[in-house]
Amino acid sequence: MLYDFSDCLNFALEEDYFSFLSKNEGAECD
Repeated sequence: MLYDFSDCLNFALEEDYFSFLSKNEGAECD
């Protein structure tokens, strides 16, 4: 990846969190 480890990990956590919220709300998310 083009990110350092901490940036990549933080990004992954945020992506998982927001995709979880989107699925709960039934919203579309890319």
